Amino acid sequence: MTDEGRRTVKMDAILSLIAGQGGEGVTDLLSFLTKRDLTAQEEPAVAAMCTGWIYSQMPSLMDKPYQETQIYDEWAGAQIKRLGENVSLPALPEEDLTKITSVLDTIAADKATVAEQAEAIAGLEGQVAELEPFKAQAEELEKKAADLEEKVAGLEGEVKELKATAAEFEGKLAVDENEINSTIQSIVSTALKNAVAAAPAGGAGGEAGEAVAEAAEAAEDAVPDTFGFGASGDDSDGFGF
Repeated sequence: MTDEGRRTVKMDAILSLIAGQGGEGVTDLLSFLTKRDLTAQEEPAVAAMCTGWIYSQMPSLMDKPYQETQIYDEWAGAQIKRLGENVSLPALPEEDLTKITSVLDTIAADKATVAEQAEAIAGLEGQVAELEPFKAQAEELEKKAADLEEKVAGLEGEVKELKATAAEFEGKLAVDENEINSTIQSIVSTALKNAVAAAPAGGAGGEAGEAVAEAAEAAEDAVPDTFGFGASGDDSDGFGF
């Protein structure tokens, strides 16, 4: 490299850059032209601009452009014979370097952002892995909750049925207490009258029959109207309990 900032570069490196072949010679050439060390991710971003700069310095390269259908080694050999093995090139001017620096800074910032996002994703994946056992427990609890809801619904249905049955029995228990008292009184009176009819007539038997008749009449008068089923209970239910 001279004091003017030029450098002697192998023609093979220049041709490799133009043909998109890559390699150590291309990496070294790009670093010289951009005045900075480049990563493998940064090289493609500046290759086009550097190629344009080389064409501006060596217009003869455009006379025989590389075609993808060509065999590279044959094409490169022909160009080296035509243009020589080495060539002196200057680095990119500051104006172009400023543009390249801006592009590379953007790439670096994007790369850092991607790295941060990758780290965050890895952290989230770790959290998900830690929560995986709890996910299974949650699913089990949800299933149990669904089973309990189904059981509760069944119990509520049974309660409704029991309430309906209880209401039916309550209707059956509402018996007229006067009817009960009248029936009992009739039974007692009939029993006493039957006893009178069965008593022997005359003598001692007649006396016995008269006594039974008197007892029957007295008993019939003494038969109570309610037989303890009156409204004497605390809740006035008509059964005197």
